[in-house]
Amino acid sequence: MKKGCGFLVFCCIFSALVFSSTVIYAQQGTVIGTVYSSYEIETDDGRIYVVVADDKGEELVLLDGARVSVTGIIDEIDGDYAITVTSFRELEEEFPEEENMEEEPLEDELPEDMEEQ
Repeated sequence: MKKGCGFLVFCCIFSALVFSSTVIYAQQGTVIGTVYSSYEIETDDGRIYVVVADDKGEELVLLDGARVSVTGIIDEIDGDYAITVTSFRELEEEFPEEENMEEEPLEDELPEDMEEQ
């Protein structure tokens, strides 16, 4: 009987260690990149985050091809990343400001062959 009880205690402790190690590697974070309907976000540096397919994740992937900022719980498992989405927003396209861009004045003159008519 004592042998069975010891095994049960071992299983409980082992389960607690496995659970706590998973929690240690999960952290809150923000990811910026392009979201795809394949439940992936690709960052500018090429890192891929798999989007967890819960309600928020399914809402996010509807923005297929959009640049987004996603906040959530990030898990790393064997070098692969997953994110459980808590919030997200679509980022507006950023266009570089065109400084010192002067418009060339339109010429009031007609081409020579058009003037004669």
